Amino acid sequence: MVSIGGPFAFGNGEGRQWFSVQGITEDNRVQRIAEVMPTFVETVRYWQQHSGVSYAGTALVGFSQGSIMALEGLKAEAKLPGG
Repeated sequence: MVSIGGPFAFGNGEGRQWFSVQGITEDNRVQRIAEVMPTFVETVRYWQQHSGVSYAGTALVGFSQGSIMALEGLKAEAKLPGG
C-alpha cells in the first residue's frame, strides 16, 4: 500500500493539496484539476513501476481532493487503476 500526498503545501496549516482552494469556484475547479492531473498520473505510474504492481492490481482511494483526483484520474487514464 502506498499513500501519495498532493504536491503542494496546504496554506492553512499542515498538510498537502493537489490544487489550491484559494479563490476556487465551480468555474475554475476543472482547470485546476486538469493542470495537476499529469503529475497525479505520473506519481501513480511511478509507484506502480517501483513496486511492480500492474494497473490491474492498483486501487485508488482518496478523501476530499484525493477522491477527486482518483475519480478524475480514472477518467483521464482508463488503465491507471484496475477494475
